[in-house]
Amino acid sequence: MVVAKKLRHFALAVKDAEATAAVFQKALGATVIDRTTMEKEKQYRVSVSVAGVRINLLQPNGPESAVAKDIARRGEGLHCICFDVEDLQEAARELKDAGLRVAVKEGRSYVFIHPQDTAGVMFELHSSE
Repeated sequence: MVVAKKLRHFALAVKDAEATAAVFQKALGATVIDRTTMEKEKQYRVSVSVAGVRINLLQPNGPESAVAKDIARRGEGLHCICFDVEDLQEAARELKDAGLRVAVKEGRSYVFIHPQDTAGVMFELHSSE
């Protein structure tokens, strides 16, 4: 059985990460942790901390990014919830054996569980090592 060790972060798909971060700062006292352009994923990320919880604000850098497609399909909002697991490869195998759709990309330190298998919420799993 896959056991989540801890919550790593929430990710929100947004049209403007900087504007959203500013609202979170004013409304919730958020602190900006980092800003990163993620070339491979075609997105810009602003990470904030609110009450000790990391929230990644994901802004698409072009219409071909997964985040842009999510926003076009569902609008802005929850992109995924990420947890650490002890053994990522074992977790992926167990989930697949249980019939869940798991996206595993070579060379990545994380996997995704398809949202149609998890009540409409995409889960991202990372190795806690």
